[in-house]
Amino acid sequence: MKRPPWVVLAPGERDSVEARVRAYFDRFTPAETMYSFHPGRGQYHAIYGVDEAGVGSENSLAEELSVDSREPVYAIDLSSEEPSVLAFRQRRLGVEDREPDELARSLGVPFPEPPQTSGQFPATRTVALVEGGDAEKARPALEQEHGRPLPAGFHFEQTPRGVVVWSDTGDIGFAATSLSERFPHATVYSIVASEDPGEFTVFIIRRGKGVGHYDIPPRDDPFSPAVDNIGGETSREGILAALGIPRKLLEATRTAGSDRPAVTNQAPPNGGL
Repeated sequence: MKRPPWVVLAPGERDSVEARVRAYFDRFTPAETMYSFHPGRGQYHAIYGVDEAGVGSENSLAEELSVDSREPVYAIDLSSEEPSVLAFRQRRLGVEDREPDELARSLGVPFPEPPQTSGQFPATRTVALVEGGDAEKARPALEQEHGRPLPAGFHFEQTPRGVVVWSDTGDIGFAATSLSERFPHATVYSIVASEDPGEFTVFIIRRGKGVGHYDIPPRDDPFSPAVDNIGGETSREGILAALGIPRKLLEATRTAGSDRPAVTNQAPPNGGL
């Protein structure tokens, strides 16, 4: 498992903490791509962020979880060269002079060790379209939302349909939801594609809320209604063309040691995207 860019360490009964974290993230779509929950060996449990684009959200989550907690809730930014540890006690913020790994180990929730270099990029990739958006406004809006510059490899491309947002890592974190809140009159499409087993999902987001989704193959989603097409299209190729999203952004892979994706021209397994 890779080292997370941000972590929240929260005390309490496991089911209760997990339910509160889920409730916090339910307003985002797709919530399951934003964090992972890791039960600890003692009183504390860990919530890991999945992408550097979400750095900053650990503070608001920790503050929320600290409301009725007698013990501190820790928010840890692991994305910078000098990781920071903040402690929230009943919404009151304090700075902890603790080494993050030592703190996590002492609480029974040690961080994963840095992984061995892998030769293959994650199979799932996410790209977003802010319909009618302006690339020159989208980047500063997202940086303002997160309170810091975006990580290297985060891209905003102006197209006739709006702004296409994508990352070299294949994961754009909270970007689609955050931009839909920053530009409340825009419709944002978040496209999640997996080469294996060939799943393809389009989330439709307005004002920070999921208002619809389209899936190949079809699936149930309790948080938004299913739609029967995207722009009149029902195939992967047709939907990407209708949204003006280059297919290559959902096909990129990289080799070990490469910082940027190497775009392939061959169709992926299961009929492509």
